[in-house]
Amino acid sequence: MPRIDFRAVRALCSLECVLQLIDAPPYQQRGNRGRGPCPVFCGGEQRACSYDFARNLWHCFRCEEGGNALDLFCLAHDLSCAQGARWLCKQLGAPLPLLAAPPPKKTC
Repeated sequence: MPRIDFRAVRALCSLECVLQLIDAPPYQQRGNRGRGPCPVFCGGEQRACSYDFARNLWHCFRCEEGGNALDLFCLAHDLSCAQGARWLCKQLGAPLPLLAAPPPKKTC
């Protein structure tokens, strides 16, 4: 059974795109960095969450959650990584990237 290519899924969608898809609170952006309220858990403080748009990473200093854009999408929708990858690709209208099956092992 082919496995999901999570690296390819993460490359499909930027952090900015995921923030729009999850209808995150507004944030302030300066260049490749941003600050705003936590998009998933604590929400409260205006500058609790840090965004690195060049690397597609986020981190909330209040609740200590963080990760990449796919992690954020999964957390926002309470999905496993595989479920989140499938749903994110569907939202983007992109085919789900799969890894090639490994060649069969020789027996001798």
